Amino acid sequence: PVSRSRDFHRRRPETARDRGRAEAFADRLVREIAMVAPLFDRDRDVVQLHLGEDALPFLQPSLLAELMESLSRQFHFTSSSARDFSIGIDPGSVEPAAIEALAGLGFNRACLELQELDPAASTVTDQAQIAEAARATIHACRQHRFRTVAVDLSCGVPGQTLAGFEHTLDIVVECLPDQVAIAAAKLKPPVPSLRAPTTEASACITTSRAELLALAVDKLTTAGYCHLGLYRFVRPGDVLNIARQAGH
Repeated sequence: PVSRSRDFHRRRPETARDRGRAEAFADRLVREIAMVAPLFDRDRDVVQLHLGEDALPFLQPSLLAELMESLSRQFHFTSSSARDFSIGIDPGSVEPAAIEALAGLGFNRACLELQELDPAASTVTDQAQIAEAARATIHACRQHRFRTVAVDLSCGVPGQTLAGFEHTLDIVVECLPDQVAIAAAKLKPPVPSLRAPTTEASACITTSRAELLALAVDKLTTAGYCHLGLYRFVRPGDVLNIARQAGH
């Protein structure tokens, strides 16, 4: 399982942006894979693999290919149709041409994490560019036969409005990803004080988040998505919905 923390004031550390360190990092990672692999039964199939969204902008295609070759050499990658090799993609930092390379490496699932796309928001200056990049990325995934394209959204981000979130949902519905996940933003709470009662502002955050989720349920189910619960929505033909119908 992959734990996905959401801190919306997160900034990638300098090491994650410094591609000059990528080759040394990849070399050490390949060596670590070689040390860990003997602890596992070689006959066991690897059905699922996930790389986070920092992998692609940090590792050059050649280094990513080296990493995948090392993994396939040390572990037995299944050739089954159930194979689920996913990678996180930041549409703002990945060119659609890179999607073809990812497909060639065996990836068949893309996870896009989108920010608020409200054109009126003052905290994000390139909403239009991000929206267009998301459209292009999803289209490229379709072109190269990715089995699943998932989009992760968030609600409860400071300054988020119903109108802005509805605009974001409209773009998502237009792109028709296979899965949409909506997670509550993990905000750092203020330091509690015994003297300070619960403020009205903190209560408003909870109310706003509930309204945002209700809007998502309405918009996505109206667009034909099935609500699986746990803030996850899928198209009727998606593998998760098929599994639910089969009782799996």
